[in-house]
Amino acid sequence: MIGAAVMRSSLASLGGRSFRHVAVLAGGTATAQIITLAATPLITRMFGPQAYGAAGSFLALVSMLVPIAALCYPLAIVLPRDDRDAQRLSVLSLGIALALALLTLACVWLGQPLLERTGMTASWLLLLPGFMLLGCLRQVLEQWAHRLGRFPISARVSIAQSVTANGGKIAGGLALPFSATLIGMTLLAELVACTLYLASLRRVIAQAVNQRNEPATPMRQLVSQHKDFPFYRAPQILVSSFSLGLPVLILGAWYGAAAAGFYVLARVVVTAPVTLIGKAITDVLTPRLAEAARRDQPLRPLLRKAMLALLPAAAPPMLAVIIAGPVLFEWLFGNEWREAGEQARWLALWFYVTLLTMPCLAALPVLRLQRFHLQLTCWSAALRLSLLLGCAMAGADVLVTVAAYSISGALINLLLISKVLPASASATRPE
Repeated sequence: MIGAAVMRSSLASLGGRSFRHVAVLAGGTATAQIITLAATPLITRMFGPQAYGAAGSFLALVSMLVPIAALCYPLAIVLPRDDRDAQRLSVLSLGIALALALLTLACVWLGQPLLERTGMTASWLLLLPGFMLLGCLRQVLEQWAHRLGRFPISARVSIAQSVTANGGKIAGGLALPFSATLIGMTLLAELVACTLYLASLRRVIAQAVNQRNEPATPMRQLVSQHKDFPFYRAPQILVSSFSLGLPVLILGAWYGAAAAGFYVLARVVVTAPVTLIGKAITDVLTPRLAEAARRDQPLRPLLRKAMLALLPAAAPPMLAVIIAGPVLFEWLFGNEWREAGEQARWLALWFYVTLLTMPCLAALPVLRLQRFHLQLTCWSAALRLSLLLGCAMAGADVLVTVAAYSISGALINLLLISKVLPASASATRPE
């Protein structure tokens, strides 16, 4: 209750309309996170660290492919002035996703013997194209909801997706407490999210497009205007997702599936405040930043307000994890999950700084700093991969490995902030 009150009062500094939008999205995401956190103690007792770790390794691979399934063109949907240009970007995104999904299917089919050596079954790998297509469709529809200001739709979808995923895992765990159940219910939840978005937005998008009388921008010109997304944002997100998924894969390979399972649970719990607050603010802030840039206004005031609002918002839950993580995890999830609480202490430090960075991430496309972000992400991924492998190969304790990875992540986020804030002081976008 205290944390919610702090979040509400701090976010109010963003202003009337933005605060209402953030509150709607944060409310939906908060409900979804509460459902997830409430269901997790049951799920962890049904499946255990081994199943959690095996499913987490596959879903780490999914998390690398889904965000770039359309080369990040869905993220550009909120930027054009004309709704018909946004519609063309949607078609482009879905076409690219279909092509890449088919390519992924061919690669999985041809490379099946090699991939199965990682411990993933062929049936799991054949689900990758389905995850990619549904993930792209959800991104496109989600960006349309934000473009049209229909934030309550996104809130309702978040809740429905959480209910489907967690309810399915609990029901499935009673009969089939295996890794495949965790994966299957995640895919089902994605399908439910897409269905709800389509049912809510189909007519609204059509009306918005038909109201425009100006000629639409040619597809080739649209591709050129938003080339930063495939050239810089997509590789950056791929490398970033690879970096985020590395601990699960490396911990599983060097320390066993149980160690990976501890990390997966710790990350689920610690990222809850980041998902709750950060994504809501980013989704609302991105269109406002784009509008400010079109009016040749400096972006720094908006970024500073958002970051100052975030400072106290996630402090209570993060401090609770840092102070009493092992005890909390043992009490909530069972005796065998105490080690996850130890890892969560270090992850809390990293993700608190990550939360403060999110307004700066929203400003990157507007400031045309995606090339810098790609370069920073590549260098940081190389550094963090070296840290993980170095610790593992040296026989370091798993907690030392997680701590080194978390501290490096916090420092890299601070470096990003130090670049974006000075660049946002001028109304002129950097080239």
